[in-house]
Amino acid sequence: MQLLKTSILILLLSLCFGVGKSQSDWVKKGDNYLEKGDYPAAIERYLFAVKKKQSQPAMARLAQVYRQLNNYREAVKWARKAANHSMAGPKDHFLLGQAFMSVSEYDSAAAQFVIFRTQTPDQGRVSDLLDACAAYERLLGDTTQYKVKMVSFNSDRSDFSPAFWKDSLIFASARDRDVGVIYTSRLTEAPLLDLYYTSAKEDGKWRKPRPLPGDINSRFNEGPLVVLPGDTVMYLTRNEFGEGSNKGVSKLDLYVARLKKGSWTDIESLPLNGKGFSTGHPTLSPDGKFLVFASNRPGGFGKSDLYVAEILGDGKFGPAVNLGPEVNSEGDEMFPFYHPGGTLYFSSDGQYGLGDLDIFSAVRLGEQWTRVRNVGGPINSPGDDFGFILDKEQKSGFFSSNRDAKDEFDDNIYAFSVLRPEFECQPMEYPELCVTFFEKGTLPTDETTLPLVYEWDLGDGVTKRVLEVDHCYAGPGTYHVKLNVVDTTSGFLFYTEAEYDFTIPEIRQVFLSGPEFGQVQMGLPFHGANSRVDGCEIQEYYWDMGDGARYKGEQIEHYYARPGDYEITLGVIGYDSLTNSECKKCATRMVSIREGNSYIEFADSVQAVRDEFIAKNNARVVKPFKPKLDTLARMGENDIGGARILEMEPMDDWKVEPRFETRTLEDPSFSVKVTTSKDSLGKNPRDFNGIKDIREVKKDGEYNYLLGNEKKPEALYPLYVEVLKLGFDQAVVIAHHNDSILSPRDSNFFFQIPGLETPVVVSVVEGVITDFNGKPLQAKITVEDLKSGKIFLSTRSDEKGKYYLELPNGKIYSFYSEMDGFVPVSDNIDLRNVTTSMRFKGNIKAISIEEMVNTGALVRINNIFFDFDKATLRPESRSELDRLALILLENKQLSVEIHAHTDNYGSDAYNLDLSRRRAASVMRYLALNWGIRNITSQGFGESHPIKTNDTEEGRQFNRRVEFKLNKQ
Repeated sequence: MQLLKTSILILLLSLCFGVGKSQSDWVKKGDNYLEKGDYPAAIERYLFAVKKKQSQPAMARLAQVYRQLNNYREAVKWARKAANHSMAGPKDHFLLGQAFMSVSEYDSAAAQFVIFRTQTPDQGRVSDLLDACAAYERLLGDTTQYKVKMVSFNSDRSDFSPAFWKDSLIFASARDRDVGVIYTSRLTEAPLLDLYYTSAKEDGKWRKPRPLPGDINSRFNEGPLVVLPGDTVMYLTRNEFGEGSNKGVSKLDLYVARLKKGSWTDIESLPLNGKGFSTGHPTLSPDGKFLVFASNRPGGFGKSDLYVAEILGDGKFGPAVNLGPEVNSEGDEMFPFYHPGGTLYFSSDGQYGLGDLDIFSAVRLGEQWTRVRNVGGPINSPGDDFGFILDKEQKSGFFSSNRDAKDEFDDNIYAFSVLRPEFECQPMEYPELCVTFFEKGTLPTDETTLPLVYEWDLGDGVTKRVLEVDHCYAGPGTYHVKLNVVDTTSGFLFYTEAEYDFTIPEIRQVFLSGPEFGQVQMGLPFHGANSRVDGCEIQEYYWDMGDGARYKGEQIEHYYARPGDYEITLGVIGYDSLTNSECKKCATRMVSIREGNSYIEFADSVQAVRDEFIAKNNARVVKPFKPKLDTLARMGENDIGGARILEMEPMDDWKVEPRFETRTLEDPSFSVKVTTSKDSLGKNPRDFNGIKDIREVKKDGEYNYLLGNEKKPEALYPLYVEVLKLGFDQAVVIAHHNDSILSPRDSNFFFQIPGLETPVVVSVVEGVITDFNGKPLQAKITVEDLKSGKIFLSTRSDEKGKYYLELPNGKIYSFYSEMDGFVPVSDNIDLRNVTTSMRFKGNIKAISIEEMVNTGALVRINNIFFDFDKATLRPESRSELDRLALILLENKQLSVEIHAHTDNYGSDAYNLDLSRRRAASVMRYLALNWGIRNITSQGFGESHPIKTNDTEEGRQFNRRVEFKLNKQ
């Protein structure tokens, strides 16, 4: 790393070693030589100062110089002497801590950093260094994941900073040239740095490096570079003495060179250079439009920071913009490399790491950078690690390090490859968690006839009073499902028509948990914790994200740089204790990444990808259907029971398949079971409050006492009511045949995907869409199935703002209107229990984003749902919150406040806490799923009602979540 140490670091060390008036002459002389970059002369003067007992400052200087020369043992020796001296100060303990880190003595280093922290309010980066000491074992990395090897073309001098060029590598080297003029440093007498290139042969061996052709190698140092797409333009670093130099200390500048007729020529200085500071170490952004580089120009966050400038063309650049404190630290950030996949790699001694310069990574997320991540060992080491590059497929790369350095001029280039086990993978299967239960219904449940209603007990705590029910279970398992008939007058069970132990089998497989859809540069979390493999105790998880990125670990987060459909692979390795052998399994699934410029584009593309995904994976869902408007039966001669009938468009590929069906009872009879007992009660009417004609039937070890005998259950309703009045509240109607009590399990029972041949009753929703001033709006209206989130239909309001929707009964729908510049307005309509055609009026007022910001208006989030009395967001809320997220992503200059309110049920303190937790749940969803950072949440409890709490309708209005947009 000679170029680095003879430029930026020398200049910075001279500033760090400012000499006070009380310092000895020998220390001053050493400082003068240090400023010139003459290390041997500086060391000689400092050693003489120690000999003359002008010792403590000279000891600290020696520790610093030896550390910069990679002589870490000498650095520890002199740093320990300086820290143990009677004149030692807090910074000497900090220096000793750094020296201990350089030789991997992290516990000793931590002890020195603690002393420093207790002695000075200047905490600086000591907290990060303490974190690094605590995490050093983790940072050492997994040596099974990478193979690191020194390349064969290194010389006995410094070789570093490789860069890709066609099928070759270009790198900086201080090696002796075989021919031509050899330029040497006037301070070190070592050859100056030139640019060389080499390539690998078919057998994998490297060709002998040759100087880069042309006039690119000069009498100055040439260093880190990047070649632009097309391979004919290069930005490079050059180290010159001349204008802008400080007391003979050279500075770095950026240059451009062009390849003409096989030679690099036309070398020109870039306008990003300046007097009094260095600029170097260039790399290109993935789109090729920006140049990222290192510089110690004034105004940074540390010594050397990373900057970016737009490439305008014709040799012009936009202003240099600091990458900010998320990337830059109080130390040095340099040697950046921007991978085409979207990850920025760079070296730093100001972030916590294993030693001096470590390699770090960060990803740009919107206007911010993700948290900087240390790439760990074996890439990083206690020495200087820098000049990292990675191929497009992220399978192999190169970096520079002085980890095995013999002296200060011994940087070497290392190659690494990603070691990954080979897997045979299968597409991941999905458990069929959503099913439709239905029964033909043999009892009259019209309230005008009998006060009876069908009620499904779905076995997971959910009951629904409908004859046909769509239900999604939380996961695999066996559920005891019942179809009951309930007496609405008493609330008691009248009759169980069917019951079944319904099993959703667990699929024992590798399971990739995480989102199926996302946006570019949005952090997407994935984990494999739900993986289950028979006979295998999983120990390792290997991810391939489909864009070249690979990870190891049970839980990961990934950012996609470009839109597209990516196949994710998760391979697991474990131990089979039965066979005493290794077990390996693998699964794949798709994730769809979109730009997300507008919700409509995103939703449409997601729907298309979802349909394709379902088709590929044979997922069992109810397919969306669209009504044929020309087959609607109009009111009049085609009236059927006063309802409008919607004929469904036939679908050739649709199949109705009953999943199971039990036998039909032959001529059963029905009775009221008054009670049961383990012991015989006899049949004395006095024991049954005067009930006569009671019958005793024994079944499964119990005595059942029956009354009445009818061919239809409903005929027993009057008798059932009388038995209830006598106090037998456990009475129920049962079926029997030939004096044998029949179980509801013997009843007719079906579950299947509903067929489309069934006529559907339709309801109408209509109204007018206007802005807040009453101006009609031509807006797009989208209707979704609220439970599944699938788009049902899309339409537009006309020039007068009028809209008209026809929706089949039996489902709950959400609908929303949207147009450019306006906040989407949403609502929902519940047609699940509507059996006749209904007409609903719904005028919509839309507010523009600009008006919302200017007026401070609060907008209600209608289609947001929580579990009862909890702050847990229900899945049905996702579509609504996703729309809000996309508004914020498209208007990054705005921040959002989430407000939550309750009704007045419960105490003030409870309602306030509930509202705060619900607001926080919304904020957490937007932050974790969409990367929204400019967001706050607040709960108000019951303190801000908008309607009376004396009615259920009013309480529903008061239970709400709202949002407010503000300029940042």
